[in-house]
Amino acid sequence: MTSDHHRAGFAAFTGALIAEFGRYLDGPDVDPVGDAVSYRQVPLWLDHDDLARLAFGFATLLVGFATQDPGEGRSRHVLSLVLHPTPP
Repeated sequence: MTSDHHRAGFAAFTGALIAEFGRYLDGPDVDPVGDAVSYRQVPLWLDHDDLARLAFGFATLLVGFATQDPGEGRSRHVLSLVLHPTPP
């Protein structure tokens, strides 16, 4: 993908994220504290091996949750991650 393709894809991603979060906030039972709503940025200093370990750790952690079926007491949550280097 070109830089412009990535820019367009990221715009679509963030637009969908904003729309989904807006639907949540407009809902009848909105409770960000009780629902443990979270958004934050964390700067990380990573080399190539650190980045690989981070990606593997996330994949290992999430696979068990991503394969769960809906069940009693479970509500759907969306975890959105963006990882990119920043200019020096």
